[in-house]
Amino acid sequence: MLTKPTSSQALWTPNATRAAQSHIQQFINELIADNPALNISDYQQLHQWTLDNPEHFWERVWGFCGVVGSKQGQTTTLGEAVWGNVVPARDTVWFPEAKLNYAENLLDYGTRNPEKVAILFQNEQGHVEQYTWKILLEHVSIMQQWLQSINVAEGDVVAGYLPHSPYAVIAMLAATSLGAIWTSTSPDFGAESVIERFGQVKPKVLFCVDGYQFGGKSFSMADKNSAISNAIDSVTHVCTVGYQHLGQNEPSMPTSSQINSGNAINVEWESVIGDFQSESVHYHRVPFNSPLFILYSSGTTGKPKCIVHSVGGITLNHLKEHQLHCDVRSDDRVFYYTTCGWMMWNWHVSALASGASLVIYDGNPIYPTENVLWELANRTSVTLFGTAAKYLEAIEKNGFVPREKFALTHLRTLCSTGSVLYPEQFDYVYHAIKSDLHLASISGGTDICGCFVLGNPISPVYRGECQAPV
Repeated sequence: MLTKPTSSQALWTPNATRAAQSHIQQFINELIADNPALNISDYQQLHQWTLDNPEHFWERVWGFCGVVGSKQGQTTTLGEAVWGNVVPARDTVWFPEAKLNYAENLLDYGTRNPEKVAILFQNEQGHVEQYTWKILLEHVSIMQQWLQSINVAEGDVVAGYLPHSPYAVIAMLAATSLGAIWTSTSPDFGAESVIERFGQVKPKVLFCVDGYQFGGKSFSMADKNSAISNAIDSVTHVCTVGYQHLGQNEPSMPTSSQINSGNAINVEWESVIGDFQSESVHYHRVPFNSPLFILYSSGTTGKPKCIVHSVGGITLNHLKEHQLHCDVRSDDRVFYYTTCGWMMWNWHVSALASGASLVIYDGNPIYPTENVLWELANRTSVTLFGTAAKYLEAIEKNGFVPREKFALTHLRTLCSTGSVLYPEQFDYVYHAIKSDLHLASISGGTDICGCFVLGNPISPVYRGECQAPV
C-alpha cells in the first residue's frame, strides 16, 4: 500500500463537501452499498480492490459511467482478439460479446441536451466559435452522410492532418460513427513525417486545412497537402477546410490550382456542409475490441510504429480517467492545450462522453502575451485546465501571475503532463494561479492512450509528487 512521507506537507486537501460529492467517492459508496463487508475508506484501498477484482471493477465502470452499448455475455475470456490481419498473443479478451460505438457515447448527452454548449473554440487569430450540441450533431450528420456517399464503412481508415479545432472533432466523430478508424497528426509535421505515418495505414480519406497561423506567422499547407495525397495512393478523397483566413474578410478556400491531389478527388469542407441536410446521426455499433484509433510512436528509433487502440478500451478507460480521477461531470468545461499529433487530443475529446464541453485553443499559448490561455479559461468558465509542465515553467520564468488578472472562479482542477512537474512548480501553481485547486501531475503514454498516474480528488496533493497510480 502507498504511504506518504511524514516530512511532506500537503499543499492542498479537498474539503469534506468536495470529497463527499466526488464521483470517485460515489463509486466507493455504491460498492459498499452492494457489499457492506468491503473495507474501502480511502483511495489506496480502492486501488488495491481494483487490482484484486479487475473484472468486477470494469463491469462497475461500465454501469457507473453510463456506457452506451450492449454489454452481454462474459466480461473476459481467454483467446485471441483479431484486429484485421493482426493477431495478438493469446491473452485475456475483454467483453468479447459486447458492442458499442465511440461516437455514440460522445454524442449521447447532446441528444438529450441539444441547446447546451458542446464546444467553445478560439484560435490565435482571435476567431471564436461556439457549437451547441444540436449544431455539433448537425455537422457530424452532414459529414457522416458525405463519408457514406464515398463508401467509407467499418474498418476503413480516415486521416486528419488538422489543427485541434471543431473541424477535427467533427471529422473524427463522423468517421467513427460509421465504425471507421481514425488517425491524425498536426499541420506542423513535415510532409515526409506524415507520409511515414499515414502511408502505413492506407487512409481512404484525408482531412486537411489550407493553412494555419502560429506565433503570428501564417503557414500555407497547399504544398504539403499535395505531397501527402500524391504519395499515398489509397487516398480517394481530400476534404480541405478553409482555415488560414477563418473569420477574416479574405478568400478562405483554396482554389483547384492550389491543390494538386493526384488521383484523389478534392472537395471543400464548406461545400460538403452545403450539399447535405442534417438528419439523425446513425451509429454503427462494432465489437468491443474493434480498432478505433491508430496512434504512432515518436520515430526516434526508426520509422514510427503504429499503435492500435480499441473502441471499448478507449471508451471505458477515458470515462474512468475523466470521471473517477478528474471528477469531470456534465456541464463542466474541459480545456487541454494539445495538438492532433498527441494522444492528449484523443483524451481531451473523450470528455464529451461525460457531458462536458470542450474548450479548444489553436495557436501559440504565449502569443501575443501569456494572458491568452488564462483569458480564455476565465471567459469560458473552464473547470479543468490541462497543459504541459514546460508551459508552467515558461510562464513562471516570465514572472506571470494569472491570479492577479483573472478570477478563475470555476477552475477546480489543473492537470500537468508532458514532463516532470518540479516541486518549485507546485509552489508556483498554488501561489500564482489558485490556492484552492486540485493540481494533478499526471503521466501516461501513446501506448495506452491514457495515464499510468493521475489525479485523485479525495486525497491531498503533496509537493513534487504524482498523486496516485490509476
